[in-house]
Amino acid sequence: MPVDAIAVVVVERGVAAKYYSQVPVEPIPAGLVGIKKAVLVQSNLIALLQKVATTRPPNLVVVSHGTGSGISISLAPKSESHLVSPHLETLANSDGKVSAELAKELDISLTDLRALQASAQRVRGLKLGRVDFRACILGEFTDTMELLRTFFGAGAVSAPKQLDEFGFVSPGTPTVNPNAWAEWPQEHPFGKVEGDPPNRVGFETYGKKSAMMIESRAGLRAWLAAKLPGSRYKQGRVFYHGVHSGSELVMPGEVGYRDMLGQVP
Repeated sequence: MPVDAIAVVVVERGVAAKYYSQVPVEPIPAGLVGIKKAVLVQSNLIALLQKVATTRPPNLVVVSHGTGSGISISLAPKSESHLVSPHLETLANSDGKVSAELAKELDISLTDLRALQASAQRVRGLKLGRVDFRACILGEFTDTMELLRTFFGAGAVSAPKQLDEFGFVSPGTPTVNPNAWAEWPQEHPFGKVEGDPPNRVGFETYGKKSAMMIESRAGLRAWLAAKLPGSRYKQGRVFYHGVHSGSELVMPGEVGYRDMLGQVP
C-alpha cells in the first residue's frame, strides 16, 4: 500500500501540481507514495517550510529545480541565497541557531533567519518518514541528500539521478488515417509509436515541446495504465512525468524508473 504524502511544488514547476492531481502516486525506490494533496508555494524556503509545518504531512514530495549541491529555492523572499551548499551545509549543521553572524553568512536578514529556523524546527518536529525530491540530478549526490535529510529531519530522502521532466500534452481526437500514422514518426523523430492497431499511441517530448496522437480512447487508456499507473485522466490535457535517460523519457510505470532514483539511507 502507498504511504501518504503531500506534494509541495514551487511555482516555477507549477505543472507538477496539476500532474499529481491527475496522477496522485509517485514511485520511490521501494514502493509508492500516495499524494493526498498537491500545493503550490512561492519559491522560497520559509514559505515551503511554513506550508509543511501547517499541513503536517507524514511524508513529503518536493518539486523544485535541483543541483548537485542542493535545491534551487531561495532561503527567504527577495534573497539571492539558495538552499545549496555551503548554505545547505551551514543550515543542516546549525542546530536551529539564530545569530547576526549566521544571518550575515547566509546573506539574509536576522528577521528572515528567525522565521526560517523556527519553521525548520517545526518541520523537524514532525519526524517526516521521507522526503522525496523531484529535482534534477540531485539523486547522484548522496552527501547532499544526507544534508537535506538532516535539515528536514526525515527518515529517508530520494531524488532522480538524471534530468526529470513534468509536462502536458493534448491527445486530440482519435486518428485512424493510415497515412497519418505512416507520417507521424517522420514528423516526430524524437517520439515513439507504441501499441498495435487500432489502439496505437504516438508520443514525443523534446526540448519544451510535446506531441501526441492516439488511434482510440481505449489505446490511450492502455498507454496511461502502462506509463502512468494510477492516472485519473478523464479528458483534456494529459499531464506526464519522467526521468531522462539519453533521448528517452522513462515514466513512472516503466521498467527502470526506480533504478534512476538515488536514496539515503
